[in-house]
Amino acid sequence: MFDYIYRLFQLKTIKSRLQFWGIFFVFLIGISSLIPTFFIISRGIKADQMNYLEQTVSLQSTAIENWFNERSSYIRTISNINEIRSLDRERMKNILTSAVNLQSEFDMLAYINKNGFIEIDSSKSGAKIKNQASINLSDRDYFQEGKKGKEFVSDVIITRATGRPSIIVSCPVIDSQQQFQGVIVGVVEPHTIEKIMERMRFGKTGETYLVNREGVMITESRFIADLIKYGMVASTARLNLKVHTEIVQKAQANLPVVRPYSNYRGVESLGAYHWTQNGKWLVIAEVDQAEMLNSLYSSMFIIIMSILCVVAFVLYIVLKVSHHMERPLQFILNGVQLIQKSNYKHRIDVKEVAPRAIEFQEVCSAFNLMAETVETTINGLEDSEERYRTLIETSPHTVLVHSEGKIVFMNQEGSLLFGAAHPEELIGKDVMSLVHPDSFLQVKERVFSSYENKKHAELLEEKLLRLDGTIIYTETVANPITYNGNPGTLVIVRDITERKKIEKALQDSEEKFRLLAETSGDMITIHNVEGEYLYVSPACHRLLQYEMDSLLGKSAYLLIHPDDLEYVHNAFLTLQHMNYTSSTYRIRQKIGEYVWFETNLAAIRTIEGTLEKIVAVSRDITERKLLEQQLQEANHRLEMLSWRDGLTGIANRRFFDEKLESEWKRAARSSTPLSLIMIDIDHFKLYNDTYGHQGGDDCLKKVAETLASVPNRSGDVVARYGGEEFAVILPQTDNADALKIAEKLRKAIASLEIPHVSSKVADIVTVSVGLATMHPTPFSNPAEVISLADKALYYAKESGRNQVQNFHEAIVS
Repeated sequence: MFDYIYRLFQLKTIKSRLQFWGIFFVFLIGISSLIPTFFIISRGIKADQMNYLEQTVSLQSTAIENWFNERSSYIRTISNINEIRSLDRERMKNILTSAVNLQSEFDMLAYINKNGFIEIDSSKSGAKIKNQASINLSDRDYFQEGKKGKEFVSDVIITRATGRPSIIVSCPVIDSQQQFQGVIVGVVEPHTIEKIMERMRFGKTGETYLVNREGVMITESRFIADLIKYGMVASTARLNLKVHTEIVQKAQANLPVVRPYSNYRGVESLGAYHWTQNGKWLVIAEVDQAEMLNSLYSSMFIIIMSILCVVAFVLYIVLKVSHHMERPLQFILNGVQLIQKSNYKHRIDVKEVAPRAIEFQEVCSAFNLMAETVETTINGLEDSEERYRTLIETSPHTVLVHSEGKIVFMNQEGSLLFGAAHPEELIGKDVMSLVHPDSFLQVKERVFSSYENKKHAELLEEKLLRLDGTIIYTETVANPITYNGNPGTLVIVRDITERKKIEKALQDSEEKFRLLAETSGDMITIHNVEGEYLYVSPACHRLLQYEMDSLLGKSAYLLIHPDDLEYVHNAFLTLQHMNYTSSTYRIRQKIGEYVWFETNLAAIRTIEGTLEKIVAVSRDITERKLLEQQLQEANHRLEMLSWRDGLTGIANRRFFDEKLESEWKRAARSSTPLSLIMIDIDHFKLYNDTYGHQGGDDCLKKVAETLASVPNRSGDVVARYGGEEFAVILPQTDNADALKIAEKLRKAIASLEIPHVSSKVADIVTVSVGLATMHPTPFSNPAEVISLADKALYYAKESGRNQVQNFHEAIVS
């Protein structure tokens, strides 16, 4: 390809080719840089615009959240004023009038009583709500949430009181008895929110606006004049324009917006969104794509002009540089040609290229240095053989050369290895005469391969013989060479006899270990770092019924109980930085049953300290584990007995006290009601006097069993409070539901029809029931609800017995 280009453009000299390629690459770099620059800047501007939109919509959402939090805090403060909580109507009117004048954002403040009717209202204009006594707001979401004790911020709704679109901020009024007495509401008109939104307008087309979950626009559009002009709305976009754009659909599906789309005006735009007010409203920030592209076009024009200027300047520099490079290159070319003709004494005159670039001067100097090096090398080859021989003679390893099967060279170290007084004793000997019969065929094949195939022989262990017949173990490596003009083989030999002795000692040590392992009652195993079995002692068959060979190469983790895998794996990991650890776990026998193992683990490390193997000594502790489990079960039964009443079998007073304390704290944390029922058998002393204590005990058992069968929730507790008194704890139960349960308990005892001829109430056993319900707080205690229930029980007895008395009703009566 290059030759074709040179012929096409007639580029015969270095100068012309350098100029051609310089111009070509400058042009190519200019074009290739322009295209990606356009896309990079385009993406950068779009990314900056999207980041700005996302920051804008996030700030707008935060501003709206903070604004409504401040309004909710204001309403909460009003609802917690003592005069409001005590329902002092006269003072409430004054407070609401002052509050609406102090807080400019509220158009109206009002008190709605617990029945859902507006009792007190106060607006900035002073206007009164017409027919307020007939407007029932109990079905409104903010009233329903208030009954649950919760604050609320509504969507934009058409209020029944004013008939205008408004946003309601509400907070419940709770009196000192923790009873719901109504709600305080603040009315905010949408134009108040629009003032916050207008602060975030940007550029010529940028705007932020609110829509609800159905896509209806809540705030006024920046382009309301255009919307009216084109007939999209009559007078206002607020609550009259439904936005069906892609960004709304993406937001409803919680998907990101990554490309331009057509906005509600039909204009291609970029946008970002953010849900606010717990997902009720959607904050959208948009800007027309045309406004973003104007910035892109301006930037690209400046960049294109800059690149063109740079390209023109670089082309000029390339032409000048190519001219200056031609002459020094000619000097180097002439010098190379002379060196090729063996004129090693030729040198370039550096002064002739002094006016040129310093790099050319350095190249010419390097050429002169190369010529000197070549000349020196040629002269030095004459004495290199002597230096090489000196190196071989002083080597710590045996070095020998054999040719045609005869030893032609041996260094001094080699004579010592083979037991000769001088190397000359070995010169001329057949090289195979020094090889032990065990290695004879192997060495013969290597010698043949070296002579015939000229192949390098890799490192190999060989058994050789000294002159006196003593065996020596060696490692040898061989390379084919030319020695004194004849083909030969260079052999380097290292004595490893001592290392072999050490390896034999290690082998004997390993045999002793195996003897110990095979006679031990414990199971001894060796694992690699992955947990695979490398060795298993015979005890494996007795403990797990596996044959030793069947486990080799398998992972120990396959036999571990799934619930203990993580624990055992962590014990293995501990050996990475410790030498010993232990573990207790369940392991599967061959028959499929699990037994308990207690294992001590020890690390075997390399010289560098890296974990190489793991030795494990394991013993069966299944019987010990069974004893521990039986002990735990016995302790659990004792604990259960300590919570049961010995006579009736239901919960005793101790369990009642602990359960009431825990349920009280839980109700305080979750702001839920807790009810307590106290039950007393009517005239039980007379029953004992009539039927005896055994009869009394039987009566108590029947009553306890019946009471325990009525509540059907797992959290409800029926306990014997003392003597003939019983108590029922009902967590998360309001007064109305608790009253139903209390009546069920009373009727259930009467339905037993246990005879009681001495009773002054009826001829059967009956009970009196007292009920109390409270909303626990961190500043109250369970003794309060016990006291209230006990008072209700006392009133039930005083009112004739065989009845249920609610603490609230008892006090009112």
